[in-house]
Amino acid sequence: ENVTLFLISAPTDATPVTIEITAQTLIAEDLLFGDISEYRLSTAGNVIFTATDANDFESSIYSEALTLTDNRYHMLAITGLEQELDGAVANEEKRPVKTLSSLAILHAAPSTPLLDIYVLPSSTTIGESDPTGDNIAPLLTGQFGLSPDSFTVSVTESSSETVISGPLTIDATPYSLFKIILLDAPGGGGPIQMLTVDL
Repeated sequence: ENVTLFLISAPTDATPVTIEITAQTLIAEDLLFGDISEYRLSTAGNVIFTATDANDFESSIYSEALTLTDNRYHMLAITGLEQELDGAVANEEKRPVKTLSSLAILHAAPSTPLLDIYVLPSSTTIGESDPTGDNIAPLLTGQFGLSPDSFTVSVTESSSETVISGPLTIDATPYSLFKIILLDAPGGGGPIQMLTVDL
């Protein structure tokens, strides 16, 4: 209902196409700061992710069109303080070797512009290792493939070995998926929280 389409032009050799217009789907409603909605299955195709103020569909905070493909995970992240809100869609790569587990870490803590991530076997220390992921900027996702083992995940400021969040222990088994979201403390600022998402 209430949709008007205008055909601007058509070449003489044009072939017919079918345009399908479907109703919007509400994925998550009334999320609070730090809330994470569940993953939802979706068919492949073109979609538009939009975030609005609660219960006000006219007040778009962020909107992005993208194409969903099979065997991919996508996450819409909104972060910021007060009126300075923005978002991004993080595209998570599928696991390159199916016997590995996959760890995704989303940096959504605006208080710290760059972070280093250490994903280390439990027998290894930060002092004797380089970061697994360095200079990760806000709203970017770090992707890590893990062989079967026990790992600790620690977060430091860029070019520093001082831990500002963690360590968090992960027992990586084949085919498992892990997601960690880094957020500011409630109200903004440190200490950075590491939130795990059940997949």
